[in-house]
Amino acid sequence: MKPFRHTTGVPILTAAVLLLLVAGTFHRPLLKERRRALPEAVPLTGASPVVVFTTVVLGGFRGVIADTLWLRASYLQDEERYLELVQLADWITKLEPRTTDIWAFHAWNMAYNVSVMMPMPEDRWRWVQQGIRLLRDEGLRYNPSDPRIYQELGWIYQHKLGSDSDRLHAYYKQQWSQIVTAQLGLTGRANYAALAADPARVTRIHKALGLDLERMQVVDALYGPLDWRVPQSHAVYWAYQGLQVAGDEGYLPCSRMIYQSMAELFLWGRHRWERDGQLIMQTDNRLLPRVVRAYEDALRRYDDPTLHTSYANFLAGATLVLAERGDPRRSRRAFNQLHTRYPSPQTHNGYQAFIAAQEPR
Repeated sequence: MKPFRHTTGVPILTAAVLLLLVAGTFHRPLLKERRRALPEAVPLTGASPVVVFTTVVLGGFRGVIADTLWLRASYLQDEERYLELVQLADWITKLEPRTTDIWAFHAWNMAYNVSVMMPMPEDRWRWVQQGIRLLRDEGLRYNPSDPRIYQELGWIYQHKLGSDSDRLHAYYKQQWSQIVTAQLGLTGRANYAALAADPARVTRIHKALGLDLERMQVVDALYGPLDWRVPQSHAVYWAYQGLQVAGDEGYLPCSRMIYQSMAELFLWGRHRWERDGQLIMQTDNRLLPRVVRAYEDALRRYDDPTLHTSYANFLAGATLVLAERGDPRRSRRAFNQLHTRYPSPQTHNGYQAFIAAQEPR
């Protein structure tokens, strides 16, 4: 009996190798198409080991698990069980690190919901800082091209720290002022040349405040002089960053944050602390042309009627505030801009008549 010979083995093996080579040519186009259709499938770079492990091992099941946790989060939110939400939201961010809604929700819960549950001011401030750091140090790492996350970060500075919506807003402002002062000095202004000559200090500023020295200079040149001790200055910084990543199409919430924050800096951007700890907030008359620039930039970008209403209201208010503060030159400048842009019966009779019409009778 003749031994069996595998006479067909070589052709089959050769064909298999050729097919593998042909299949390999489709690998890169398929990966490219997958990344285009499923942006969340692009491998994470610079991610923590926990996030990498979660996203790789769970694969497509991440979405199912995240949706289930979101349902649970909605229930906890309705029940006002905010502390439990912290851990749950942390899990969701690890499952879906490229979903801005999750980061925004998590940071808001910390800075707004959990913080107000704390009885002590220092504990409240700690949770507000946690919300800031979450967006600044983690959320932006995974979503650097999403303008919304910059706007969400700026909002905490503008509203939670910068406004008076929280009864402890003065405490937050004081704490933030101390942090900035430790990095930049007593005036809150940055000596950019001196800082550039000290790389170690630049690194410390970036770690403590999240600020990039070159970007600080750009923002300061456009909208300054900015006092970095004042929270709205940071709102302007992060909103400006959001506009840069948004590109030519812009992003109205970031532009709105810039002109609103600039208007607030103009109205009460000069902070002074009395010996008894009382915060005095005063008008910074120098910023009038910078606020005008912020509004004009927004009007060039967007066709939105609310921009015109806001701009007209600001110019009218600035006219009166500057007149009251004894700065008639800038007051007239604001009035002239108002009359040129938005002429009305109130401006038709001139500056003096406009001021007189607003005075209490």
